[in-house]
Amino acid sequence: MKEEHPKNRIRELLLSDQALLKQYPLKAEDMRLVKTRQAFIRKRRQMAEVPSLFLWQTDQRPAPLLFLDLSYNGLSGSRLTALRPAQDNQPFTEADLALLLADGFDYWDFLYDLELILPLREGEPDLTYHNHRAERRPYYDGKKIGEAAVYYFKRLEMRANTIAIPYQDFLLLVTCDQKAELIEKANFLSAGQAPENLSDFFVLSALNLVDEQGLYRPERWSNSVSDFDLAYPPLLLEAGKQVREYFALKRQDFDLPLLIDQGTDFQVAVWRELARIPYGETISYGDLAERVRPDSPEPKHYARACGGALNANPLPIFLPCHRVIGQAGELVGFGGGVSVKEKLLNLELLYGSVMETKISKA
Repeated sequence: MKEEHPKNRIRELLLSDQALLKQYPLKAEDMRLVKTRQAFIRKRRQMAEVPSLFLWQTDQRPAPLLFLDLSYNGLSGSRLTALRPAQDNQPFTEADLALLLADGFDYWDFLYDLELILPLREGEPDLTYHNHRAERRPYYDGKKIGEAAVYYFKRLEMRANTIAIPYQDFLLLVTCDQKAELIEKANFLSAGQAPENLSDFFVLSALNLVDEQGLYRPERWSNSVSDFDLAYPPLLLEAGKQVREYFALKRQDFDLPLLIDQGTDFQVAVWRELARIPYGETISYGDLAERVRPDSPEPKHYARACGGALNANPLPIFLPCHRVIGQAGELVGFGGGVSVKEKLLNLELLYGSVMETKISKA
């Protein structure tokens, strides 16, 4: 669960807040989400796909706004809806808006779209904010709900902790830690697959690389555009540069700070051994087990455990698990898919043939 906002202005909705829900202009679809969430709260089940509901309240505005976090649901992962109580007669000012946007965009750091739904008040001015675009439009659920209007805000600059690097029909997503000091995760995404988390989805959605079902479409790279600037930290820019050089046959090794200690002692030992496998070479799972457990009387008995550690590898390519193959040379057991593993090995073999050609011509 997300930590509570440091100023306690945002909190998750509780069952004791049931009476509050009648005050908001909820669509039929919104009510279904609310009921789904309440059912899971009652059963005390925590599931990522269950929508979360939050309240935003300040000392100046005792009537809270209701946040509907639709991030669990495909393309809605970038959007948050904020509803104002129908009986709230206190004018909503631009100062309120500035604080709301700052809190919302800070609390949900993946967020770049925010819908603010306000019941209209006589004489209440249109709301604007200097670094956001806003438009006012009716709020419908088949028919207009009361006098509600919708303001749509898009953040024009986003801090991104994930960068995407394409190669053929797949891409590599590289993620750094919150301080942007270490590379903590890398994962592959092939054409037609959905991003596995919000950070990945945010980047691909911002670059217009996912379709209406939220699936990655590599053909969109040719006309990829972003509605705002993705602010990458220097570490991710360097990681992207080095991965592109690897894909372009201009680099064999990576020089990046990696967060390797993310598993058990055995897993970490396996991952560190991966880093010692030379570029363009392969070893078997049994060979890897012997390297990890050289003092064991039967080191190859650890081959299956090594396979499990490779499956949990948080940093593929940087810790090259694609260079580990079956005893008979078969390509098995790669988290990014066997086809990606084959492409990476062929890439490294191609580098060797290119270098041989250059040497022979010299």
